[in-house]
Amino acid sequence: MGLDLSGEFKLKKGKNMNEEEIKISRRSMWSSIQRIVGLVLVILGLLLLFLVDSMYERFTAGTIVFIGIQSLFISFLIDVFTDVRWYLSKINESSELTNNYLDHQYRLSENEN
Repeated sequence: MGLDLSGEFKLKKGKNMNEEEIKISRRSMWSSIQRIVGLVLVILGLLLLFLVDSMYERFTAGTIVFIGIQSLFISFLIDVFTDVRWYLSKINESSELTNNYLDHQYRLSENEN
């Protein structure tokens, strides 16, 4: 699946995807990978922080912990933006249902008059 220059999603076989076929997941694999990397870095950095003796190695271990915490924060941001996108797709679906219902009610009221 890719995005061509016209902005349409295409399957590998060349078929166009319409909006109903595009599914937005609530969680991203990128955030899971980022979270795993962050946890590994934090654990590794904390182990190194307590196992090494030189000041330079402790500084390096502290830097690894800091990078791990940044990775965890980035995974949180990815989750937040993916959730926002998912909620927006749900709002769009419900607004279409509401608009159809209101349009139907309006037509009924016009027929009564």
